[in-house]
Amino acid sequence: MDKSTEQHSGTLHLVVAITCHNRREKTTACLRRLSQIGLDLEDAEAVDLDVVLVDDNSSDGTAAAVRNEFPDVALLEGDGSLFWNGGMRIAMSHAIDMDPEYILLLNDDTELFEDSVKRLIEDHRRIKERRGCPIVIVGSTRDPDSGELTYGGWRRTGGINPLRTAIVHPTEEPKICDTFNANCALISREVLDRVGNLDAAYTHGFGDYDYGFRVQKQGGEVWVGSGVHGECERDHGPRPWFEPKLSWWERISALRDVKAEPLGERLTYARRHAGARWPLSWLSPYIRVSLSHIFPDRFRPPAGPGERSSESSTP
Repeated sequence: MDKSTEQHSGTLHLVVAITCHNRREKTTACLRRLSQIGLDLEDAEAVDLDVVLVDDNSSDGTAAAVRNEFPDVALLEGDGSLFWNGGMRIAMSHAIDMDPEYILLLNDDTELFEDSVKRLIEDHRRIKERRGCPIVIVGSTRDPDSGELTYGGWRRTGGINPLRTAIVHPTEEPKICDTFNANCALISREVLDRVGNLDAAYTHGFGDYDYGFRVQKQGGEVWVGSGVHGECERDHGPRPWFEPKLSWWERISALRDVKAEPLGERLTYARRHAGARWPLSWLSPYIRVSLSHIFPDRFRPPAGPGERSSESSTP
């Protein structure tokens, strides 16, 4: 999926990293939209765009569909056990070996707007010039039907739990934040050199949030880009741990699932990023589920998984 046929010293190299599993229609729609984006930068620099896709042993014909419609995509195949973080680690590793100026982390259910990548690159350049440190620029997505903000950058809200965050609503100017969803996130070479890949400590979730906090610890910053960059439905899935018909142990067992809040991985995440209050941050989802079992009318499900809140951050 090469957006520039001319190879010369002034070419900017961008690699898009994606992973997928059994979402053929969404994956091909994502790639189709990606092939239509505009990359005419302000300085008229040519952009060489490559795509790396890890298909984790899909049984719905995703790999064949991609090979047929997008033969230029570098298609890597997993064994079905990678989950999101594992698949993205392989995609990022392959992309890093290609030595690009930028890697765009993209979810396969995200459909970008035509000018989204152009805006992310130009926002990065302006902020980098002003701040002088490694920068991650995060793209925000909205629900295609309701227009509600779904994914993007997140900011710590303060309070008793250091890992509680709120989504940052984008405006006409970029905003600094603390971490991000990797549904659409532009990672510069300078960040890659300092921080590297997503961490293998995580299987499915936590990896993108962890990465944002690691960027900060390495002297970098995370920013939400200007405006909205694409459409993506909120994909939290069922949350049986808040199902009132289940027993307490059934709820806790569901919460320990690899796609929810596995205790060991959450322990790693909390000890790294919650400071002295890490025990509270580590166990907070389990405390919340237990309280909701005892007091079902007082402790309702949160807006999203983990410590994420639907409330807007203060600019």
